Amino acid sequence: MSAKQYQRALQSTHELTAFFGAEFARRRASPGDDLLSLLRHPEQLQLLLDDPSLMANAIEEFLRYDGTVQLMYREAGEDLTIGGRPIRKGQLVYLMFAAANRDPARFPDPDRLDVRRRPDVHLA
Repeated sequence: MSAKQYQRALQSTHELTAFFGAEFARRRASPGDDLLSLLRHPEQLQLLLDDPSLMANAIEEFLRYDGTVQLMYREAGEDLTIGGRPIRKGQLVYLMFAAANRDPARFPDPDRLDVRRRPDVHLA
């Protein structure tokens, strides 16, 4: 990247940050039914504001609850059996991370966001 390209990228980053900062302020003052206004768990935000020491738990819980990767697929490199089901070489296997992160055997009350949840191994 040239110095000119770097400066342009830096300028664009500052402009984008300013734009979203203004939009967030505007939506806080006058919320709507849109992505930027939507806060689905205000009680969890309040818990974090009241006890910032929960932040490490919260980050892990956010990743578990609504991770960035919901599913992935892989092509089987050889014939194998998973969970009693035959998978043939070349067949696609879909890995549902979102479902695994909501497994009730692993996470009590898995569909509830809880920043106080004790961190556990998740697939995010």
